Amino acid sequence: MEMEADTACAPENRAFLASSTPNWPKQTACNALDLWLGPLLGSWSLLDVAASGYGRYLLLRNTSSASPARQSSSARLIRTLSSAAIATSNKVIALELGVSNATVSEDLAKGLAALGLESRIELIRLMRGDALTRVPFGFRVRVEEAQGARWAVLAIPVGFELLGTPFAPGPNAILRGLLEGKTTEAIAALRGTSLATIFNQIAHVSNLLQVSSRYEIVRAATLWTRVLPLPEQLPPTIQERFAKRAVGLIFERLAECTPEKR
Repeated sequence: MEMEADTACAPENRAFLASSTPNWPKQTACNALDLWLGPLLGSWSLLDVAASGYGRYLLLRNTSSASPARQSSSARLIRTLSSAAIATSNKVIALELGVSNATVSEDLAKGLAALGLESRIELIRLMRGDALTRVPFGFRVRVEEAQGARWAVLAIPVGFELLGTPFAPGPNAILRGLLEGKTTEAIAALRGTSLATIFNQIAHVSNLLQVSSRYEIVRAATLWTRVLPLPEQLPPTIQERFAKRAVGLIFERLAECTPEKR
């Protein structure tokens, strides 16, 4: 059964719903960010993650309210991921939060997995210079209710296209490699050159962009990227896979949510 729109939706979300495609489920634009952050907050459980094409698909189930201890841990996770999304180093994050570098690394790994992401590079690329105050561009959602539980499917657009930049082909190739999360060794192998040359080229790109780290390069380079859109229809293989976990529910069309900040 499709759920009704949340009456607590902000005015801007209600306006979006009114103008959205009729086939899209109306409730999902209201709480997209809360859904995506739900596994971090303890309000949703992440049951499965699957990939298809340029999308990463997450199956969630609503849970009971998180305990005070979980809420405290969740707040730190979100602060850690928000700082990482704007290319802040682990050392600086640790100083800001008053924790160890090891704790930051552990929280990042845990938080990225909860969001259905495979790397910090993906997080930076998806958020395009923002903290976790919005969902990624092209983010799609569907929420259903069955057997007394709420279920959700989230679709994250992890594919991208590098558009025209003001740089020469060499720096462009470095930008693409870093945006794809490739290591120095992998970039050198693809370019057919030495590690020393790639290190020098990365330093050159850093100087061009006036930044000091690879993560900052990725953040700056999102200016020249375009998100590859996901289809409204959930891929059949994902439908079948999730139906086995979600009491036979079939999630078909997914609503695209506006990436407006809170």
